[in-house]
Amino acid sequence: MSKPTFLRRAFVCVLLCSAVLSMVQSPVQADVYWAGTVSTDWTNSANWAGGVPPTTGVTVVLNQGSPYTPVVSTTGNPTTGQIYLGVGGGLNMFPGSLLSMSDFVTGIWGNSGGTIVTGGTMAMSGYLNLGAGGFDGKIDISGGVVQSAALSINSSG
Repeated sequence: MSKPTFLRRAFVCVLLCSAVLSMVQSPVQADVYWAGTVSTDWTNSANWAGGVPPTTGVTVVLNQGSPYTPVVSTTGNPTTGQIYLGVGGGLNMFPGSLLSMSDFVTGIWGNSGGTIVTGGTMAMSGYLNLGAGGFDGKIDISGGVVQSAALSINSSG
């Protein structure tokens, strides 16, 4: 095979690979990640990567690997955009708490840790999606209220 033919074929191969890769959906790009290096307090800025807690419309990812699982208690009434519970990530809602968001999604990248609601209110203006990616995503409600405009429970959710 001549050098120009080889280069043409290599170029076509690179072009096709680039086209295919551009169609692959990328994971959710969070605006804020839970670091949980100081405490369990959702409202403590030091617990968030970048030092800023989420605000209205912000996309949040709660992943495993933090020393502390986030807890929403009676301090403040946080409001955010979408919350994605990552692999092994968790969230605890205590009595008197209120957490408002657009959507809450679990099990999208792998088995999520649990969401435990022992009191307070988790309010979603959009959907509660358990097991979104076909992985486990659970929510344990032993008190309090979980409200959503829509509910989706997938095969492993």
